[in-house]
Amino acid sequence: MKILLVNPSSSQEYLSDKFKSANIECVALYITDRDEIDPYSAPSSELFDKQIFVASSMSKNIETVLAQLNGYAFDYVINGTEEATHITDQIATKLIPQYANSPSTSNLRVNKFDMQESLRQAGFSNISQLMINLSEMDAVALQKQVNSYPVFCKPNDGCGSRGAFAAFSHSELNKKLNDARENGFEKSDYLIQEMLTGVEYVVDVFSAKGQHAISSIIRYHKILEDGVPVYRYAELETDPAIWEKCANFACNYVLPALDVQNGFSHNEFMITDSGEIKLIELNNRISGAKGMCNKMAALCNLIPQDALLINYLKSGELRSSQIAHRTGFSRTLILFKLDNTPLRDPTTGLAEFKSVKEVIMLKEVGESNLIADKFNGIYSACCIVILHSNYYSELVGECDQIFELEKRRILL
Repeated sequence: MKILLVNPSSSQEYLSDKFKSANIECVALYITDRDEIDPYSAPSSELFDKQIFVASSMSKNIETVLAQLNGYAFDYVINGTEEATHITDQIATKLIPQYANSPSTSNLRVNKFDMQESLRQAGFSNISQLMINLSEMDAVALQKQVNSYPVFCKPNDGCGSRGAFAAFSHSELNKKLNDARENGFEKSDYLIQEMLTGVEYVVDVFSAKGQHAISSIIRYHKILEDGVPVYRYAELETDPAIWEKCANFACNYVLPALDVQNGFSHNEFMITDSGEIKLIELNNRISGAKGMCNKMAALCNLIPQDALLINYLKSGELRSSQIAHRTGFSRTLILFKLDNTPLRDPTTGLAEFKSVKEVIMLKEVGESNLIADKFNGIYSACCIVILHSNYYSELVGECDQIFELEKRRILL
């Protein structure tokens, strides 16, 4: 059995390990030169059974890309990152059309503005928005267009909360958009959306031939630091009513509206203070952050996205995780460096906590200048800590203690 992964930057170490364990051959196709991949996403040579690199300039011709895959017969093609969506859909349509998403609707699965528009046109719940290009931004015109605050802004093609922020006045909006323009987003399309208040959820799904299976539903806890959303922890949702509400919205509204027929999707929803559920965005790939959501699912006896795919390929059976089968409680903490000393190894300090199951370093021990004075989404984080306990009070208590160690600057 063979799988093709296109630009597998999200949770690639996790996927490589899981497919090797299942004795499934994996070919990773990177539509870029190796030296152009950022350090967070750069693959080690040990990942997957084979790595193929095709220069992005060559990828405009699909036949040129397919020529690199001669001799392979794949059972499934998986999209690995949002920006690869268009080419993944083309490759899958050519090689294995029964498991492809339509290239004619690729934009719905990658363009955040079009996602909301598709839901609006279908008559579904959506977020009010407008889109501007930072290179053409006009402060006077913008003041006329935006007449209600607060607003939430993010790059239309962004990920991991990079470049995202909240603004509570026109002067703040104008300043932060100018800051974004000066910090790498000068040619970007930016969304300016109504700012929702409520609880944010992630719904991880595997789809095959238009049928959808829920892997897990995770509740996010973020805080705003100078208007920038900062991940603090993610917790496996245990309320059956929330599961039903999120699963129904994903399977019967969002995924059909965005024409998701096949593959992984990482769906971000919010249930607002009034009880309305809205799509924040769909990420057309497996969940990221080094596999944390799927690891939380497995710890609680639910079915990770990779296992949903593997089970389907081996048996033809597509089935969702059942919240009634859950065992225990799980959280993932995102930890940051709060002083300028070299990064310490936190594993010894964390070993005393019964609920800690895995520590994933995002930065090198000994690295300096990591203080999180300007948060850049999860890319500013130093460490991910995955926890599980059969007792919710123990889980919460140990999480609070770990955050206190972070605050006191004695852990990292």
